[in-house]
Formats: sequence, C-alpha cells, structure tokens
Amino acid sequence: MAGSAPEFKWSLDYFGAPGSAFFRENPRMKEHCEGMLKGCEIAGLLLIALASFVSAESPVQSGGASLPRQAQLVNGVLVPVPDEIFRTLDTFHDSNWSAVLRPNLSVLQPAGNSTRIALSLGLVIGEGFIAIAAKDADEMQDLGKTAVKLARALGVEKTMIRREKSIVDHVERKEWVEARQEWSKISADLKEAMIEIKSEPVSQLVSLGGWLRGIDALSALTLQHYSVANARLMYQPVLLDSLGERLAKMGGKFAEDPLVAEMKQGVIQLRPLIGSEHGPVITEVEVRKIRRISTDLVKSIRATAN
Repeated sequence: MAGSAPEFKWSLDYFGAPGSAFFRENPRMKEHCEGMLKGCEIAGLLLIALASFVSAESPVQSGGASLPRQAQLVNGVLVPVPDEIFRTLDTFHDSNWSAVLRPNLSVLQPAGNSTRIALSLGLVIGEGFIAIAAKDADEMQDLGKTAVKLARALGVEKTMIRREKSIVDHVERKEWVEARQEWSKISADLKEAMIEIKSEPVSQLVSLGGWLRGIDALSALTLQHYSVANARLMYQPVLLDSLGERLAKMGGKFAEDPLVAEMKQGVIQLRPLIGSEHGPVITEVEVRKIRRISTDLVKSIRATAN
C-alpha cells in the first residue's frame, strides 16, 4: 500500500527459501530461524488478543491502512479471534511464564468509577489469556472470581457468572482445552452485554486495559530473548492510532477523568516507539522503554482499583 510500511511476512523467505544453499549448509541456523519465527508469530498474536475482549466479525481499515489480520472492529471496538490465539499459544511452551504473569491482577477490586473498573476488567481478562497459556490453575480461579466482581460493578455480570463457574470446574479438573474454549466465549458474552448497556466508552476502556496488558506482556516476552525479528511484532502503528483516536473522542465524564488523561498521555508516549516513521525496527532500548511505560500504566490502573 503506497505511503505505508510493507507488511512483513513471517516465513523463512525473509532469510532464503528453506531448501536454499544457505540452509543446506547451515542446518542449525535453519532450525534456529524456524523456532524464532514461530515464537515471534505467537507473541504477536498475544498482543492482538489482549487488545480487546468482544467477538470479532469484520476486518477494518483506518485511514487507508489495514489493522493486523488478527485485529478486527465490531461496533467501533477493536477485537481479536480468541480461538486462533489459544491454538497458537499451545506451541509457546518454552516461555518463562512466571516472569510474565501478574498475580496481583487477580485481586483487583471494583473500586472507583466506571473508568477504573472497565480498565481493570480489561487487565483481568487479558491476564486470563496468559494464565491459561501458563496452565496456572490457582491464578485462573482467582481471575475468574475477580472478573465476575468487576463485571457486576459494570452491570454485565450475568453471563460472566455462568462462564466463571464452568471455567473453574474445568481448571480444577485440569481440562485446559475446555477452559480455553470457555474463556474464548467470554468475548462474545461481553460484546452482547456492552451492546445492552449502550456504553461504547466503557467497551473502549475494557479494550484499552486489555491492550495495555498485552503490550506489557509482549515487551516482557521480547526482552527474554531479544532480536530484531521478535521486536518487529511490536510495530503496530495503525492499531495504536485507532486506540488513540477513540480515547480522544471520549466526552463527558470520561474526558474529565484523570486516569483517562494518563492513558492518553501513555499512548502518545508509546506511539513513536511502536510505530516509528523509520519503519518496523524497534531496538532493545526502545523495547525497554515500551516495557516501562506500559508497566507504569498497568500499575496506575491497579492502584486506583484497590
């Protein structure tokens, strides 16, 4: 597409065809590249997954530039395809999940106004994706209970209560496939519930909370084994612009909320790091900056919800 950075194709074609002379002479390099690219694809899917938690229906374009194929727009809200995320995460078993999980999110309380509660719900559901991938039963049970509390405070707890009981039952029996299926269905449930309460700003804030937890997790994963290829998955300018635009359009009590103002400022700080005009090359120093900013924003949401 003219005027935009070309989409990067995750395949060994970037280095040379799998059967090329280079790979025949360097079989260990071929194996390394295959593993590295698989990990990059999974980490990228995780980021998009955590961008929002309502069911996907149709792709979107913003200002002539397409969102990543895993991100879609429903009723003005960015959404993922959870089943695809979980299927890909199954192969990401070598990650140090204990360094990525945030157990303190499972004890968040529905304190404060709807802004804080919606952002907290986004963090919690995002953490659920990670906890299930890590097969952390205790964390998952706590997250399910916390999600119900937060959803109740927003008036959308009915479907969450049903899902939470089913998820806990599956987790207790170590039925992770079934638990993942139920967690994926929460997306569709929240979509319908948010339509009922007719609050697009609340939906956007849930999305933002999830996206922040996603970029927080992705930066941690990238820093475990930094490479330019790993960091390239963080190049999401269109996605970040879309979130920024929706924050800027919030009016009324949301526009005046100090926490929303802090989120806006955070998006502004992240934009040049995640979507540089020089292209999708993000250095290790920049990844560390992304990690610091996203972690601080997650901490701010958490602090106001306790």
